[in-house]
Parts: sequence; C-alpha cells; structure tokens
Amino acid sequence: GAVEAWSELVVLSLAGAMAVCLAAKWFFEPQERLDWTWAFLPVILYILIVVVQLLPLPLGLVRVISPQTAIVKTNLLADLPDAASFLERTTLSFYPHATTHNLRLLLVVSLIFLAVVHIYRHPAPIKRLLAAITLIAGGVCLLALAQDFFGNGKIYWLVENVGGAYSGPFVN
Repeated sequence: GAVEAWSELVVLSLAGAMAVCLAAKWFFEPQERLDWTWAFLPVILYILIVVVQLLPLPLGLVRVISPQTAIVKTNLLADLPDAASFLERTTLSFYPHATTHNLRLLLVVSLIFLAVVHIYRHPAPIKRLLAAITLIAGGVCLLALAQDFFGNGKIYWLVENVGGAYSGPFVN
C-alpha cells in the first residue's frame, strides 16, 4: 500500500535480507528444515491465481473463465488492424504490467510469511510477536485519533494529503 517507490525498495531489501538469512540458516543448520504447514496452502493458491491471470490464454478459455473480460477486450481491440491475432491469446488481466508488479509484492509478502512461520514456532515467541503487533497497531490508532482531534488534514501534521484519509500515517 505504499505510495512512494523508495518505500517498496525498503521492503524488497529487507525481505531479501530475510531470505538470505533464512537460506544461510538452512544451509549451515540442515536440521532446521522447513516443515509443511497448512498455512502455506492459501498463500500458494493465491499466488497461482495471480499467475493464471498473467498467462496468455486462448480467447475461448477466457470466455469460459471470465466472459465479461473476453467481451470487453474484444470490443476494445476490434478497431485494431489484425485484431484477430491480438485476441487469439489474451490474459485475464487488463494491465499485465501492474499485475506483475503486484505479484512481485505478493511474493515478497509470502517470503516474509514463510520466514515468520519458520522462525516463530513456539508459544512464547508467538505471544511476543503478537504483543509487538498489538502495540504498533495501538500506536497507529492513537496517532489517527490525535490527528482527528488536533490535526490539520496532513499526515504527521507535515505531509500534504490530497484526496486521501485525514488521519493516521497512510495516504489511503
């Protein structure tokens, strides 16, 4: 949900560092293997759904999966010369570049989920993690309330917010 590209770079860099540390842990401590958990299944299915949206599928199959997508794409591309060749195979996504970008972010978040599931296996660390999440969320709520009561319509009272929310630390 970031607005600035640099914030995505920070997330990508930190997730990459987590991946390297996790790979090193598995390499140097082979007994610390990744155990299967059913928590991975929804993540894998969601990734597969996004990947299927990027595959160039035959138009007949697109009509079966998403009839309205086929109708809209056919109507939009009908004026092009050689439209039949463009419509022979098409994606479910109307904007594959953005879908690919969001797939990368989904893979980063999935990597973080994998690391958390692997590292936090026992009740005590899980409780500490949940307590930290609760404290951070409470801080965000207090900030939002303070900006509602004492705010000037800007994020952190400093950053101009055009068309978004008027409280809390996020534009959207």
